Amino acid sequence: MNKGFEKSWQLTLLVMLLVLLGSLFALIPVIGSNMYLLMIIGELLIALPIYLGCRYLKRHHQSVDLGFRTFSLCLLIPLFFLPSCMQQFFTVFTYPLQEFLINTFGEIPEAVPVAKSVSEFLWQFVAICVAAPVLEEVLCRGVMIQLLKPYGLSVTLVTSAAAFSILHFDIRQIPVIFFLGVMLGVVRLLTGSLWACIFVHSANNFCSLILQILIARSENFAYFALLGVILFPVFLLIFLRQTKRKNRTLKLQKTQDIRISASFVLCWLMVLGYNTFLFFHH
Repeated sequence: MNKGFEKSWQLTLLVMLLVLLGSLFALIPVIGSNMYLLMIIGELLIALPIYLGCRYLKRHHQSVDLGFRTFSLCLLIPLFFLPSCMQQFFTVFTYPLQEFLINTFGEIPEAVPVAKSVSEFLWQFVAICVAAPVLEEVLCRGVMIQLLKPYGLSVTLVTSAAAFSILHFDIRQIPVIFFLGVMLGVVRLLTGSLWACIFVHSANNFCSLILQILIARSENFAYFALLGVILFPVFLLIFLRQTKRKNRTLKLQKTQDIRISASFVLCWLMVLGYNTFLFFHH
């Protein structure tokens, strides 16, 4: 009864292990000297869990439908700005929880430095706006959505979003990334298109890179956050109105009962252990 649910967490756990093992590529001088090449290799490792997930789906379903279909071009503008505004909105909304996590595990490190040249920005773009959105969306909103369909809408959205947030390893950013994952699941549900999710994810990461550059040159970060808080409901309303009459191609079956997954517990223990190690190491 819980095979699909457990399998989704097994794939998440496998990704986490591959990402940790992939860090060993940093020992190779040519790769280790380029952090963005290392990031691309880490993302490419997700192809293995995607392959295993598709193999499992083919074994238990007639066909594998990950949602590679077109979506309406009228959604491009709201989908481009929606995720970045959402991040600012939920950053403010979850501020007390994030402060608690920061006080517990330390300040959030700067994972990606501000680009100092055009070539460095291009490396960032390929790693963060191409490789990460494509592979992470195929896994979380493609394979996992398929695996979780029998468990109902809420389990599908929450589990795929939780897995997505856990895959980023940083416990201090999990609240905001979780809500981003829920929104990406809603986009997948309402548009029926995995391409739409990839576009949203890529747009979010691209806007983050641009905001990072703008914030580095300005002290008015609060204005960017305020603008996102104000515009998020606007773009969300536009998106919902434009998809209201569209066919919902993601068919969810009758909700099944689920149990606590051993792989789910292991995923959280890995995140907690990793962040605790970083806290004491630094």
